[in-house]
Amino acid sequence: THVKECISIQQDNYKSGANDRHAGVDPHKGLKDLMPQDDLRKIVSHMHRRRNDWGLLVMSFTWGTQAGVRGASTRKLTLCDLNMSRGFGPVRTGPRSRTLMLVLRKGDTHKDNYTTDKQVSVWRHRDYLLCAAFSSALHVIDTLRANPTINFYQEEKKERASWWNVPLIDYETLSQESSAMKEVLASTGVEACKVTHNRTQAVQRAGSEGLAPWQVNTLTKHLLNKYHTSYQSEADKETCKVMAGFSRSEAHFVPEEYLTMPWDMNFLIVVLLPMYPKWLEEAASVHGDKSSCCRHFLNDILPFLVQVLVQDGIFLISEFPNHPMSQYLKVRVSSMSYLFVPNLSILSFLTTSLF
Repeated sequence: THVKECISIQQDNYKSGANDRHAGVDPHKGLKDLMPQDDLRKIVSHMHRRRNDWGLLVMSFTWGTQAGVRGASTRKLTLCDLNMSRGFGPVRTGPRSRTLMLVLRKGDTHKDNYTTDKQVSVWRHRDYLLCAAFSSALHVIDTLRANPTINFYQEEKKERASWWNVPLIDYETLSQESSAMKEVLASTGVEACKVTHNRTQAVQRAGSEGLAPWQVNTLTKHLLNKYHTSYQSEADKETCKVMAGFSRSEAHFVPEEYLTMPWDMNFLIVVLLPMYPKWLEEAASVHGDKSSCCRHFLNDILPFLVQVLVQDGIFLISEFPNHPMSQYLKVRVSSMSYLFVPNLSILSFLTTSLF
């Protein structure tokens, strides 16, 4: 009886002092809102212009705003968590049937403690700056070209291949990413209801465009009853279209997807990733990684990322000429084009396709 009475008094004291505890706190702080596209672009532009960790920030930000991936989840992703689907794309056949996916592993890796592996997918965004596929292409290709130790062997078949563990978002703690994002928000003057919880923007956009809760769930994976865990598809095409910057009534049309590549795709991959032939040899060797993960990464995901990088690279070069990947594109492709194809420079493709 005495314990219950003390608990009751304590609760009354807590309630009566609530106003005092929150005195002076901004009444609008933390209210959820849908950020205007201009503000989203301002944030990503600042990351590309001013941040050395642009790859980490932009990839985490765009996967959060376009696919609803938590910041805590992006910090745990590795190269083997990239996947490619040819069924969830905007069309049923051909190159545009492809869509890039991220795997959210089961167990205690992520906050929701999934009992099975989950996936989220993105279509190419109508605004290249806000496109998770383009940010992935930039960051992954930059990571691969800068890391000469990456190989595609798996000498011990009962152990993980080393490349599986290469981080996609190399922030070890929340404070590292939140500090970076706070600097970005302060420098751009953009107000955000969350600092690193970028999935809030994805949920607000999805709801504002009239998507049903079960469609939003293809992003958040919140509904965990048997139906949604067992029978709901990993991606919903209407949801992917809306999250790519289109309304439900619009067709998905990203003009640069239709640009013809100036070179054969295999040659273009070698231009941007000179180690690619060696990686194929390593995977095909006796001690090579024979997993479907490796096969998909080398044969499906990398060609897709290279194509996205080249097609959207025309805008990057125009808007951010001093960006490290703009410089890499211009230097690599111009030198290789004159060495191997004197009459056809991909540099002219990149700079003239804008017009």
